[in-house]
Parts: sequence; structure tokens; C-alpha cells
Amino acid sequence: MKKRWLGALMLLVMPGPLSSQEPPASLESCEPLLGLHRLDPVSGLPASWRIQEVRGAGSPAFEVLTGKDGPVLRVTSRNDAVFAYRLRDPPLRKEGNLLRWRWRTRTPIPGADLRDKSKDDSPLRLFLVFSTKPISAGRLLRDGQALFYTWGNLERVGSRFASHVSDQLAVWVLRNAVEADGEWREEVRNPFDDYRAFFDAEPPPIRAIGVIPDTDQTGAETVTEVMGVCWGAPQRPEVSRLPLR
Repeated sequence: MKKRWLGALMLLVMPGPLSSQEPPASLESCEPLLGLHRLDPVSGLPASWRIQEVRGAGSPAFEVLTGKDGPVLRVTSRNDAVFAYRLRDPPLRKEGNLLRWRWRTRTPIPGADLRDKSKDDSPLRLFLVFSTKPISAGRLLRDGQALFYTWGNLERVGSRFASHVSDQLAVWVLRNAVEADGEWREEVRNPFDDYRAFFDAEPPPIRAIGVIPDTDQTGAETVTEVMGVCWGAPQRPEVSRLPLR
């Protein structure tokens, strides 16, 4: 199928269905994870990204926009699906750190059902791959376990279940159609705790992070934006110190 990779830096204007509300203030002491600041001149995608296609599916369009608080990844998907990801070397290991990001959409997918193999579409999923060994080419989801933080449809927020593809792939619903109103939503997760909660085991390091737009089952068209994906320690509250007498 014809590929529709699209990458461009432009001013952050919100055409189409998304709201013009600015995202919240940027987070401090948080390492950016997606590498959106540098684009490959040939593909237009972030230079450090890799692509793993979904058999039989077309390819979505990616744009990197410049916003007041940093780059914004816009993903437009129409009857397609693809894994766009970045390998971590060294992998993420530090316990106690948190994964943070913001995302928004105004295009939920009517009729989608994450538990039904024939309807399991989503405007966007942000995923992490945990593995004891480096990930080989073409084996993104075969050498470990994965958490898919997912924007669902009618599923209950907070619900989690194994993917119909494999019980090594966890689907975790963070937002649903009710919140697909074009406003920025912020997520803060402890992926290692989430791994323990789902797989009931100690987590290996995180070796890949990425996104997957997924509309190939329903043929829907969605536009989703994500920004500020970063990894850092939680901020400690300031402690007032009284002078000694």
C-alpha cells in the first residue's frame, strides 16, 4: 500500500476538530522520550524512530508541530495502523520514576470495542516494551511484554485486560469517548508498578516506547495529538525550615 508518512515543523495552529486551548505548563526535571526535536530529512519522522508495519494495514500521517511548551506529535489515521517507536539504549530501569505525557483527540471511534478482535480500534495507544534483552529488528512485541496505555471508546476508564493477540500484551484504558473533547488530558503513570499489577511479576527494563494509531478494523478517521512524553522523578514537596533557636 502507498505509505503516507508526513513530517513537518510548523506553528501550532489547531485546524480541524481540536480545541485551541493551550496545554498546561511544561514539567520540570523530566527526560523527553520521543526525540521530537530532530526530524529525519528523508522520512520526515523523528530521526531516532523505527517503524513496524501491521500486515494488511495502510500507514498513518505524522506531523511534528511546534507549540508554546515544546513539540507536539499529531497523528492522523484513516483505515490504517502502524507501530512507531524508539528504542531505549540504555533502557529505562530506575524505580520510582514516573512516565508523564499529555494527549487529546476529538475523534472517538463509534463502534470500536477493544475486547472484540474485529473492532479493537483506538485513536491512539502509547506503549512500552519490557524485555530482559535488546529488541531485535522485526521482533518488537515478541521478545518481552508490553503495556498499551489506550484511548478507548465505551470501555470503563481504568479497565485492563490482555490483548486478544497475546496475554503478554496488556491493554490499559486511560481515557474513553467521553473525554474525546479536544482538551488536553495529562497522564502520570508508574510503569513498573503497572507491570507488577498486570503480570504479577518483577518487571524487566523498558527497552522501547512508542505510539500506535489503530483504525484498520473500523475504517474510522481520527486525529490525535500527544506531547511532553517524559521520564522523571516525582517532585518532592518543599519543606519549610524554621530557624533554630
